[in-house]
Amino acid sequence: YRRYDEKEKREYLDTVNIFHKISIPVVDDVRFLPAFGPVPESNTQGCAIVNADFESVRNRTDLVAIHIEDDAMSPTIVPGSMVLIDRADRTPVKDGELWLCRAPNSDATAIRRVALEGDNVIFWNDNPNSMPPRTYSLKDGYDGVLGNAILGRATWQRSRLY
Repeated sequence: YRRYDEKEKREYLDTVNIFHKISIPVVDDVRFLPAFGPVPESNTQGCAIVNADFESVRNRTDLVAIHIEDDAMSPTIVPGSMVLIDRADRTPVKDGELWLCRAPNSDATAIRRVALEGDNVIFWNDNPNSMPPRTYSLKDGYDGVLGNAILGRATWQRSRLY
């Protein structure tokens, strides 16, 4: 093995920037958060410390972390996982991306895959034993506003190790 001198170690650490972390609030219930901006401390369970250089975190401005308790998105997201949600990003670009969604005329939220088809939004799970894809009218269930159906992009997850 090659031994590195102190100058080489410092240069290496500067390039990987392993100490650049950010604190993201872990929320108990996204339904009661303001749509954008700071999360009230009364709505948090603590903070997740994440490397700010992760591509899925970098340049994101309104992140919150949530815990996943059901298996609807298994095997992609297993129960016990933590998922980061970017509340500032509410516009799906590609079909099949993961989003935090709200059921129409309801406060229930969940991570789902999403597709847009005209004035409809389609939600589906990864777990084949879960519910089939569901199509909802943006006009009828969300007052015609996509941001009422999509609460943020799922950008990163940390799974539990069993």
